[in-house]
Amino acid sequence: NNPWSMRVISQPTAENPGAERLWGVYDGERLLKAYRWEDMRAAAQLRYRVFASEEERELYRSHKDDLTVEQVVSTLTDDLIKRGRLSDPNIGRDKLAKLLVSEYIVFPTTINTTVPLNWCLVYDFMPSPIQQLMSTTCMTK
Repeated sequence: NNPWSMRVISQPTAENPGAERLWGVYDGERLLKAYRWEDMRAAAQLRYRVFASEEERELYRSHKDDLTVEQVVSTLTDDLIKRGRLSDPNIGRDKLAKLLVSEYIVFPTTINTTVPLNWCLVYDFMPSPIQQLMSTTCMTK
């Protein structure tokens, strides 16, 4: 469940045709940031699933062959060991999670900067006041 939502804050109405059209990003009921309509961009994604047979479609819908979290973690851990990136699979959940992210997730970096770094990636390591400034840009919750 994602607690983040986007809602209209204000828009022109018959009573107030000059009102500015604003949208807000909320964390529950707390407004994180307001955006003017002109600053908004939207993208749509359409995904089709094509199956070779009715049996394949039913298997997908029934979730009978879904991977468990344990299967995924075990497969990725085995791969890390095989690559020589991990020697002890019992390093704890936090350390393993950080290793998985650093090994398998590649974030884009900023372009044409002195320090090419994705600042949202280092959010958790920033002091609290900096995190507060970054919180409307880096959706890390």
